[in-house]
Amino acid sequence: MNQEHIVQSVDSESKPVVQGFVCEACDWKFIRLDSAPASTCPHCFSPRLAVFDPTALGQAGSPNQLELAIPVQVSSADLEEGTRQFVSSIWFPPVDLSPAGILSRLSLVYLPRWLVDVHVRAGWQMDAGYDYQVVSHQDQFDENSGGWTSRQLKEGRVRWEPRRGTLQREYLNVIAPALEQEATIRSLLGQFDVSRAARVTEGSLKQAWIRLPDRETSDAWGDAVLKLKGLAAGDCQRAARADHSREYNWNPEFSDHNWTLLLEPVFTSWYQDDQGMVQRVFIHGQTGKFAGERKSSFKRARNTTFGLLIAAVCVFILSVLAGGLSFVLPVIAVLAVIGLVCALLLGVGAIVPLVMVWWGNRNTRLGL
Repeated sequence: MNQEHIVQSVDSESKPVVQGFVCEACDWKFIRLDSAPASTCPHCFSPRLAVFDPTALGQAGSPNQLELAIPVQVSSADLEEGTRQFVSSIWFPPVDLSPAGILSRLSLVYLPRWLVDVHVRAGWQMDAGYDYQVVSHQDQFDENSGGWTSRQLKEGRVRWEPRRGTLQREYLNVIAPALEQEATIRSLLGQFDVSRAARVTEGSLKQAWIRLPDRETSDAWGDAVLKLKGLAAGDCQRAARADHSREYNWNPEFSDHNWTLLLEPVFTSWYQDDQGMVQRVFIHGQTGKFAGERKSSFKRARNTTFGLLIAAVCVFILSVLAGGLSFVLPVIAVLAVIGLVCALLLGVGAIVPLVMVWWGNRNTRLGL
């Protein structure tokens, strides 16, 4: 891992520009690698954003810990199309919700994951499986030929043999969660293509928010050990030239831990619902997938309902008048019946917008 300073000033005697921010509403901590002022949290969009000194966090708040970042791959056209589809997927969207509004409020936030380099020395044992084939013959009586025929069969099997040995090697950039809400993030946005990650360079993260971990390396170490065991099992299987492995056990000793961060890009934005409450939108920086709080507008649905009810009343009155005239012109009776049916359908359909909005707003919280 590269532990050199990634942000450098033109004046070698001055320090890199690193700003620290903490949201007093959602408690997310960020750093920015520029001097631009900020007053709104890019996560919950609360104005309760306070400044703090990131050096007080030690290495956890240092830009030196930023090693790899996945670049933004979603294009402006993809963002525009995804925003249009997101807005159109909401029944009776609020007045404030529009593609132009979402795009104008975009913020780029990098979410962290831990990377650990570690040297492993371990004794191990496992069952190594080797594929082989067994050839057998099956006899059957053929009525057409009036005799017995023999057919050769090949059956694949696995031969298991015990293997043991020692492992000594260094594993680089083993990924572990850096946020308590890691599982929620994956379920909402999906995975990121880590193979696209590039080394952080001077200026590559300017004008972006970098979320700081809220999970200590001591907590993330357990997840890293599970991944290390899987990696070691694969190495041992290949060393034994086995096709399969099972019952892998080891007694590892770890040394030379080195922790840095992998950053994953997410766009955030927001809109206001009927009550003026902020509803958040998150966009995957690679795939363009949207995850947002879909709040429909009861006001717009109510106006539509009133319009349908007024139309139903008007059609009903006209139908009644037509029914009265049917005594003079019998042919109008058919139109009166059709009008009554239409008035009934409009009256029943008037409640549909309210039901649609209620159904859509039942569970819109992201939990992030």
